[in-house]
Amino acid sequence: WTQVGLTPADHYGHKNVIFRDLDDDKVSLRPIAATGIGDKSAMRRLAQPMSPLVPVADFAHRQDYFDYNKFMSILRDAPVCDTTTPSNELPTNCMEFAPTPGDLVKRLFDEQKLHPLIIPHGSTWGMYTPAGSTWAKTLDPAQRPGQFGLVEVYSGHGDSEEYRSWDEVRVDGAGKQTCPRPAPGYTPSCWRAGELIEERCLKTKISRSECEKRAAEARQDYVDMGIAGHLTVRGVTAKDWLDAGQCTDCFLPSFNYRPKESVQAGLASTHFEDATNKMTRFTWGFIGSSDNHRARPGTGYKQFDRRNNTEAAGPASETIFRNMQPKEEPDDENPQPRMIPNDQLLDLPGLRLVEFERRGSFLHTGGLAAVNATNRSRAAIWDALEHRETYATSGQKILLWFSASNSVGTKIPMGSAIDAKAAPTFTVKAAGAFKQKPGCPGFAKAGLDEARLTKLCSGECENPSDIRSRITRIEVVKIRPQKTKGENLTPLIQDRFIVHACEPSGDGTCTFSFTDPSYASGGRDALYYVKAIQEPEPMINGDAMRCEKDANGKCIKVNLCYGDYRSGKSDCLSPVEPRAWSSPIYLSFR
Repeated sequence: WTQVGLTPADHYGHKNVIFRDLDDDKVSLRPIAATGIGDKSAMRRLAQPMSPLVPVADFAHRQDYFDYNKFMSILRDAPVCDTTTPSNELPTNCMEFAPTPGDLVKRLFDEQKLHPLIIPHGSTWGMYTPAGSTWAKTLDPAQRPGQFGLVEVYSGHGDSEEYRSWDEVRVDGAGKQTCPRPAPGYTPSCWRAGELIEERCLKTKISRSECEKRAAEARQDYVDMGIAGHLTVRGVTAKDWLDAGQCTDCFLPSFNYRPKESVQAGLASTHFEDATNKMTRFTWGFIGSSDNHRARPGTGYKQFDRRNNTEAAGPASETIFRNMQPKEEPDDENPQPRMIPNDQLLDLPGLRLVEFERRGSFLHTGGLAAVNATNRSRAAIWDALEHRETYATSGQKILLWFSASNSVGTKIPMGSAIDAKAAPTFTVKAAGAFKQKPGCPGFAKAGLDEARLTKLCSGECENPSDIRSRITRIEVVKIRPQKTKGENLTPLIQDRFIVHACEPSGDGTCTFSFTDPSYASGGRDALYYVKAIQEPEPMINGDAMRCEKDANGKCIKVNLCYGDYRSGKSDCLSPVEPRAWSSPIYLSFR
C-alpha cells in the first residue's frame, strides 16, 4: 500500500500487506491503492508512456520498455471504484483506493473480513517522505494502529531504526516550516541549497548582502517544495549536495533520513485522547525484509552483483539518461533560487520529482525476517509473526534469542507485553551467521545447469560453510514511551543502554543476562530490545557517500555509487558490522 503525501500532514508512508493463505476467498478481492501523490487524478498525470526513442536506444532490452508502456496504459485507463460502496460489494475489475491506513484496515478487516499483517516499511526513507514527518497521524486511533503488529527496521532501502534529535525542517506553533541551521554531524538539505546559491552568486561579484538574501530564499523555497526541494537550484548535480540530508552516524541509513519516523521514535511516542487522557502506543515486533522489483527473494545472503541484488537501477547510457531527464544548465550569470508550485511539480516526469540519482548510493541487498517458531509449517510461522516472536537481520542469517524471566521463573518471549513493578531478568543469546563459500553447492548444480544458475543468481548461491562469523557485542536499547503530551523524545530513548562485549567462544555464541534496577525507581512504562553486532564484513554501499573530508571532518567531496551506467559493475563494497535486532519486551508499570 504505497502512499506518498507532499506534506507531513498528508503522508502516511508505505505498508506491506501480507496474507496467510493463497485461496481466492482468503486474499483481497482486488489491489487497494493509496492516495496522495498517487491518487487517481495524479496517477493519470504520472502514468505516461516512455518515449519510443528509449527502447530504440537500448534495443537489447526493448521488451522491458514495451511492457512498461503497456502497464502505464492499463493503469491510466482502469475504471475507478465507487468510493461509497463497501469493498466486499465492489466489482473485481475496478481500481479501489484507501486514502489512509484506517481506511485500508476498514476495507480489509471490516468489509472483506480478512486479517492480514500490515507492516510499516521504509519509514525513514526520505526519497518520498516529506521532511518533518512523524508517527503522530498513524498513532491516532482512527488509523487503527493496533493492527500494525510488526514494523520493518531494516530493508534494501536502509536502516529505519535509529532516532536522532536534529531537524530536517523546523516547524513553529502555527505549522509554518523553515530551514534549521546545521547540527553536529548533520546538514539539512535546505541549508545546502542556500550554500549552493550563495557560492554561485558570490562568483559573479554580486554583493554579499544580496547573495545572502538569495541564499535565504533558496532555503525557504527548498522547504516549501518538500521532496522536490532539490529542484530549487538550477543545474545542480547529485554530487553538489555532498552529505546534506543524511544521517552520518547511523548504521546503513536510509536516504534523506527522517528521524521522527524512525522505529525508535515510534516506540517512544504516545497519542493522548484529550477528552479521556487515554493513551495509544505502538507495540511492534521487528522484522527485516525488503521489497524489490526483480523477483529475487532473500538477496542478502551474499554481497555481490549490486545491479541485480539491490534496487539500483537507471539508464543504461548517457543517451537514454538525457532522453529521460534532459540536462539543465546552471544559471551561473545570475544565480537565483527557483520555486515550482505543487500543481506544476506533479506534472514533471517522475525522475525529476525525486532525487533518483543520489539515492543509488543508499540501496542494499535487504534484510531478513526471522521467527522463533515451533516448526517450519506455514501456520507455525504465521503464529510467531502474529505473536511478535520475531527478529530482524541486515541480511545475514544471524541467530538471536531474547527473553525474560519474572520473579517466579516464568519465561517471557520477545515481543511480549507484561505488567511489572520490577524489571525481570533478561537473557540474550546470539550466534553469528555461517560464512559463505563462493559459488553454488553441489545440489544446486545437480538440479540446474550453469546458464540457469547464472540467470537466477549470477552463479552465486546461498552456500554456507561450517564456520560462523563472530558476534562481537550485544547492545541493549531501553525506551520509555511518552508519559505526558509533548514530552521530549530524546531523553526517553537510551540506545546502548548496556553494551556487553562478547568473548570468543568455541561454538560462536554469545550469551549474557541483565536487569534494570532503575525501572522500578523510575515508576513508568519501558521497553527493552537488543542488537547482536557481528564482526565487520564488506557490504554493498557500506559507505554510502564515500566522503573526502577536510581537516575538520567536513565532507568536501563525495564518490557516489550510481544505479545507472556511471558506476558500471562495481559493487561499491565497504566494511560494515552486520546485525540482528530482537523484538522488544514491553513492561507496563501499572
